[in-house]
Amino acid sequence: MERFSFEQAEIEEARMKEKIESGKAKNYPEAEGQVAEEMAQKFLSEHKPDPEVEGILGRVNFPLIQKLIADRAVKAGISRNKINFVGKERIYQNTSLPLGQFVDEGNLIGIYLPATKNSEYAGARERNSELYGSREIKLIHMLIHEETHAASRHLCISALPMLVDPSSDEFAKRWLEDPREQESFPNFMELHLRSKQLEKEQVRKYKQSGYARNILDEEEKEIYFPKEGVSQPSRYTLFGVLNEGVVEKLARQLTLLYLPQSGMPKDDINQYKNNIEGKHDELVYSYEVALIDAIVKKIVSVSQINEDVVWGALVRGLFEGETFSDPEVKKLFEETFGSDFLVELSQLQIGLFASYDNSMRKILEKYGLQKPTNELGKEGI
Repeated sequence: MERFSFEQAEIEEARMKEKIESGKAKNYPEAEGQVAEEMAQKFLSEHKPDPEVEGILGRVNFPLIQKLIADRAVKAGISRNKINFVGKERIYQNTSLPLGQFVDEGNLIGIYLPATKNSEYAGARERNSELYGSREIKLIHMLIHEETHAASRHLCISALPMLVDPSSDEFAKRWLEDPREQESFPNFMELHLRSKQLEKEQVRKYKQSGYARNILDEEEKEIYFPKEGVSQPSRYTLFGVLNEGVVEKLARQLTLLYLPQSGMPKDDINQYKNNIEGKHDELVYSYEVALIDAIVKKIVSVSQINEDVVWGALVRGLFEGETFSDPEVKKLFEETFGSDFLVELSQLQIGLFASYDNSMRKILEKYGLQKPTNELGKEGI
């Protein structure tokens, strides 16, 4: 099987669109939408925010957040009416992972805060206040980060955007045997049969969110993430580190614009501002942001392009879903870092799913991106 490339992904996308439009491939957008929304509503009903989170969300100025994100996207050249935004009614309490989460399958956002002062996460509660000024600011920061994910370009090829994998034979069996599942998801079997047909046609499957491309095809996973000598990642995602770094850096900038208009205590805002501007190493995604800063500075030093222009180009790439198939973009990175840089950058795994100890350090040192210790953490990377 030939190696998957970003150029090939664009061809695959166009090929599937042509097949659907010509009637050679079945498309059930109405059924897809119905099942996705059925699953989303069921999920929301089972994961309602607790009273503390609900209270904070009630004080959040969602129109202001939407405006700040939209203004930044428009500045990057994106049409305002193409920007996705998740409202308060589609936010749930994330209990499975200690982090925020944008779920493109249902256009949902999961919010997480350590539950109570007496919980096993009591230390995390207090640390949130120290790092972010208050728990409320921590939640707002998390929300803006996830809303930024939601606003970036999302693309799904041959893998239906659902909370349950439609190709799953296990779920299909349960659906056939359980009237309750049939009642909850009446259109599921139609989508399951479509998914199995796409598998027979051997269409490469992937999802893209911003820069991050999630490889769904089993053979492609083995090409990009070989099993020999290394542990398998929890996510088969290319450019995940780049994506989270750009999103987090932008979210910090947007939060600093939001807070002065929020009516929150000035001391809390200043504490957040000082830690953000000081690049505190315990902030979420501190390593990813440090890498983005280093990449920007390297491009500036080599190309003599203004730093704001370079950062603006990275933001535009996030909103457009950059695939690095543009010859000019590839040329800039190759001339600045070398021909292997994009491949190595694409395979870095974000910190929640992999250790930083070797892969991040190696890429920093190899490409002259090492930064001062206080920007990378007490022990560096």
